[in-house]
Amino acid sequence: MLNHKMFFFKRNFLLNKYILITGATDGIGKEAAITYAKYGANVILLGKSKKKLVQIKRQIEKNNSNTIVYILVINLESFNHNQYKLIFKQIKNKVPYLHGLLNNAGILGKIDPIIKQKPKIWKKVINVNLNGSFMITQTFLPLILKAKNPSIIFTTSGTTPNGRANWGPYAISKFAIEGFMKVLSAEYPSSKLRVNCINPGSIKTKMRKIAFPTENNYALMQPKDIMYFYLYLMSNISKNKTGIRFDVKKLVKFIFN
Repeated sequence: MLNHKMFFFKRNFLLNKYILITGATDGIGKEAAITYAKYGANVILLGKSKKKLVQIKRQIEKNNSNTIVYILVINLESFNHNQYKLIFKQIKNKVPYLHGLLNNAGILGKIDPIIKQKPKIWKKVINVNLNGSFMITQTFLPLILKAKNPSIIFTTSGTTPNGRANWGPYAISKFAIEGFMKVLSAEYPSSKLRVNCINPGSIKTKMRKIAFPTENNYALMQPKDIMYFYLYLMSNISKNKTGIRFDVKKLVKFIFN
C-alpha cells in the first residue's frame, strides 16, 4: 500500500489554493476533497446529493477550522447551460480564482456488449462522464486561467488505451476524456495551465463493487492510498507536466521497486 508518511508534504502545502472537485460525495472525489483541505486548500465540492455534501463539508470544517468549503448540488446528467452560468456567477462572487479542478465525477452504466447497450443508459453515461466534464471545465476555465500555475485533472480508467469488451459507454467516455485532456493541453502550450489524467487502477470504491460484485476486495488499495498522485498533480511540484496520462499502478512500481 502507498503510505502518505513516506512523502513529505508540509501541512500547508496547498495553502490559499481554491480547488473544485466533481463527484465529491464518494470514493476518490470525497477523499481528494478531504486531502486537499488537510493540506490547506479551500475546496468547492460538487455532487448530486446535498445530504452527503453537507456531511463532508462539516467533516472538513471540523478538522480544518480555517478551510473555506462551498458546496454545489448538481446532477451532471440533466444540468443545462443556463444553470452552469448561474453556478459560475455564484462561485465568481466568492473566490478570486480557481487553482485547480478535479473532474472526477463518473458513472459505470451497464456492463454489456455493444449490441445490448440501451440508448438511454448510453446517453446517461456520456452525459455524466464526458459532457459534464466538458461543461464544468469550459464554465470555470476563465477562473482557472486567472490562477498562478493552475491544474486540471481528469480521472480516467484502465479500460483505455486498449479498450475493454462489454464496458461500452464507460470505456468510450474515458477514451474521450483522455482525448479532451490532450486537446485542452495542446490549446495552452505556452501557458502555465497543466492538464493531465490519472488512472487510479483497482481501488476499493462503490463503483468497483458494482463492476466486480464477486471480487475479493480485501487487498485493493483505498482511495486514501493514492492521494499522493492527486496532491502531486494539483501542486506546483508538477509544474510543466501536462498532456500526460498517469497510471498509478505503474508509478507505484516505479517508486517502490
